[in-house]
Amino acid sequence: MTQSSNLHKKFSNSPEGWQEFLNWIKDEPPTLVLCEATGGYEKVESELTQLIDDDPHWNNINEILQSIPGIGLVTARTIIVECSGLGEGDASQLCSLAGVVPFNCDSGRHRGQRRIYGGRALLRSALYMAALSAVKCTKTDNVFKQMYDRIVSKRPHKVGIIAVAHKMLIIAHSLVKNGVKWENKLLKNCP
Repeated sequence: MTQSSNLHKKFSNSPEGWQEFLNWIKDEPPTLVLCEATGGYEKVESELTQLIDDDPHWNNINEILQSIPGIGLVTARTIIVECSGLGEGDASQLCSLAGVVPFNCDSGRHRGQRRIYGGRALLRSALYMAALSAVKCTKTDNVFKQMYDRIVSKRPHKVGIIAVAHKMLIIAHSLVKNGVKWENKLLKNCP
């Protein structure tokens, strides 16, 4: 039985069920929606911005991430919060953590479809939106758009977007690891 159905039974059995429910919500806000309605969301956003701006290490990472086409302020913050080990370790493990790596479903001679699953959903959705934004850019030297067009000529749209998100995270990891900002000319000869 879910928590919401338990709450429904708890408060609906009494004659003043709705009033008890409203008093309960007032005392303990259970969701982010209520946090947002009371102004707590803006406080968390401002504290996060302050933490990133005050620390030179995180501010540098934020600037590096925002130099990548398609990655804006919100995506950069999400990557910083969700990937504490960005720039350290292996890029493939980081991509698995984000859930943008396709896993096979093979058994014996059967070759199943590749699918993405697992990982951090918030990070994956932020990367997906960043990849979508990078692909929509109409610049002629957009390496993400070129990669997307090459993949979409043979595969579905979402496969191309996830491939671009995967590539973006690998590039972000490499840039942070080396401490350099995005330059499009560095990737002209990349496959």
